[in-house]
Amino acid sequence: MSLKLNSISDNTFSIEDLQCLVKNELIGVDQIIDQSLKSDIPLIENIAKHIIYAGGKRIRPLLSLIAAKTFNPIIQHETLYLATAVEFIHTATLLHDDVIDDSNLRRGLETAHKIWGNSASILVGDYLFARAFELMVKTNNLTILDILSQTSAKIAAGEVLQLLHNQNFEIDEKTTLDIIGAKTAELFAAACQTGALAGSADTNQAQILHRYGYALGMAFQITDDILDYTSALNRGKNLGDDFSERKITLPVIYAYHNASTVDKNRLTHLFSETDNSSDNFSSALEIIQKNNGFDTAYGIARQFAEQALEGLKFINSPITHSLENLITFCLERKV
Repeated sequence: MSLKLNSISDNTFSIEDLQCLVKNELIGVDQIIDQSLKSDIPLIENIAKHIIYAGGKRIRPLLSLIAAKTFNPIIQHETLYLATAVEFIHTATLLHDDVIDDSNLRRGLETAHKIWGNSASILVGDYLFARAFELMVKTNNLTILDILSQTSAKIAAGEVLQLLHNQNFEIDEKTTLDIIGAKTAELFAAACQTGALAGSADTNQAQILHRYGYALGMAFQITDDILDYTSALNRGKNLGDDFSERKITLPVIYAYHNASTVDKNRLTHLFSETDNSSDNFSSALEIIQKNNGFDTAYGIARQFAEQALEGLKFINSPITHSLENLITFCLERKV
């Protein structure tokens, strides 16, 4: 019998509970971050730290550490290099994304490219990718290096795929989910899989964690796309940032495909306007709600959450419950 989300939901669980399980290791990751960012060029450190220490939850490096601890209570120092590499890959993609999307806000702060310019942000993103590969080598595990190298390529390909479908309301569900998978879920999956391997999991166990991480990442991002329209509180974003940046996310796509011709034309018009007024946002929100965009997207997120939960029944570890609760956190978070 498979587990159900309702059976493992813990109303008292928070991301801080998970962080406490690897508190010392996270301190070690911060130390490696500081060491890795030291440079004779202050701009590199300023830009990188601007985003890294802006209050993110560090979910991806946390996943690597928890995955390792799932199979071995003692986390090796090499795993800290792995977790830091994962954080650097993620941060590099954020710097690049903010330039591509011309975003104004990231984690509650003005984006790096708005402060230092596009060129500096892109180059520091490249620098972080290079540092990430240096840290991968320090794990002394070619399999981990191979997985994260392939993941970095998949993330970049996902960015290109999204660029090809920019402002395309006719994009199908599969392509949209492929983009979410490449841009978000692949790094979640790789963080879990490589963390498991660093914790001495066998290939099959690591693959189970990979599937868990991928499904978790899908649920996380789809929920995030919903929350952008419904609750931006404490997320370091303004309500409706995706609308302002003209991002055609999954709730919008579902609403568009369910909509009447009148609503389709109205939605297309709203996303093509340069006016980001609250009235236009409210109109878009109304159309998406009316055509079940949020409900349909949330149903898909819940399916991925169930998939993430399913594989964990094959993992016997005292801290598996924390991975289970993380699924519910990603699905039910309000912020």
